[in-house]
Amino acid sequence: MAVPFLEGSIPCVEVDGEPMVILRPIAELLGLAWSPQRAKLSADQTACVTFIVTQLPGDDQARKVMAVSLETFTVWLARLQPSRVAPEARDTVIAYQREAARALREHFFGARTEPVRKPASGIALLEEMVAELRAQHERTAVLEAKVEAIEGDYRSFTALAFAKLHDYPTNRPYLAKVGRRATQIMRDRGETPHKRQDATFGQINVYPSDVLELAFEEVEQ
Repeated sequence: MAVPFLEGSIPCVEVDGEPMVILRPIAELLGLAWSPQRAKLSADQTACVTFIVTQLPGDDQARKVMAVSLETFTVWLARLQPSRVAPEARDTVIAYQREAARALREHFFGARTEPVRKPASGIALLEEMVAELRAQHERTAVLEAKVEAIEGDYRSFTALAFAKLHDYPTNRPYLAKVGRRATQIMRDRGETPHKRQDATFGQINVYPSDVLELAFEEVEQ
């Protein structure tokens, strides 16, 4: 089913009677690479995610797709930073962050009739939390960047800090793979990673941001 929104629609499906959003078309509409988004949601233990086989409009066959709950969709939107998407997609991202949750709620559950100030629950409460989630996410990202800058070049980060800054998974096996790839990229350039003393892990590698960006992209593929 398709829920009308803006000049298009939000693709949805019901799973065991619960409405869920098929996320990939929305991510691509907002100018986001799908593979990293899929990996982040799959690794997020708080996300409500399922996979179904369905045929989307414009496709010639049924395919396996990821669907997320309305609550997960709302939080996912709240975490997006418009400044980090393509300029032509920013207005669309902001419009989704402001209005998509309400459009979905009204489509599936009807327009809210109680006074706006009445205590809300479920997705209505999440809708009210969107602004605070976005602000908190941006504050955390800035803090991580400043922490990495303390030891020197503000354009260099550990793999963990870069992952937190850009919403990549932060489990150790994944970051170890990224670190190996980043080290190899630097060796191919005739360079070596800088070292930094960490109170918990001892000597750790610090990489230029462009090296980490390439390493994360290659690991996600």
